[in-house]
Amino acid sequence: MPLHRPRSRPRPSGRLGNRRADRPVGRPALAAAVLVPLLLPLIGASPATARPLPIPPGPGEAPATGAPLPGVGGGSTPAPGNASGSMSGSAPGNASAGIQGRTPEDRLTVVIFDSGRHDGRYELRCHPTFGTVPDPQGACDQLDGQTRWDRDLFAPVPTDAQCTMIYGGPERAHVSGTWAGRPVDTDFSRVNGCEMARWNRFSRLLGEPAHPSEG
Repeated sequence: MPLHRPRSRPRPSGRLGNRRADRPVGRPALAAAVLVPLLLPLIGASPATARPLPIPPGPGEAPATGAPLPGVGGGSTPAPGNASGSMSGSAPGNASAGIQGRTPEDRLTVVIFDSGRHDGRYELRCHPTFGTVPDPQGACDQLDGQTRWDRDLFAPVPTDAQCTMIYGGPERAHVSGTWAGRPVDTDFSRVNGCEMARWNRFSRLLGEPAHPSEG
């Protein structure tokens, strides 16, 4: 009696037969192809513009985008305490300190009359020194040596002064300007002893008289 052998099932072939073999590879790839476009809008990127996240810059380094760090040259962020972004060399509250501490400008204009030698208009500036008088530095030194902050250096001879009636010559002068913070507008002459002595105190500014033997 012949033995009965069970028939073996034929192996599937064709498209259905290959599906099982392709399943381990096809499903993850298909899932990635579907999920990636869905996730990109959620992270603010698109397939065309997606870029790696930048690495945080080290100390003193500019960000990868090229934007400068705050406080580094080229930035638009203003410095602390200065909303306008402009830099100032002085601290708040000291803006007028430099003006208040400045030395008053010392400048004088001298006009000489009837001297016979030095008639004309002259200028003098002190601190720093320059001018058209014959000896600017000597004139500034002479004025500085007599300057006192509690009195007017160019004050006229008092009207009640007792003066000798000695005529020193026809020379006259007019001085105007500013000295030691005071306005100056005064006349000089040599008509008596007091006026001669006053002229001589400013000889470097007014010049030597034409008749010094009479002074």
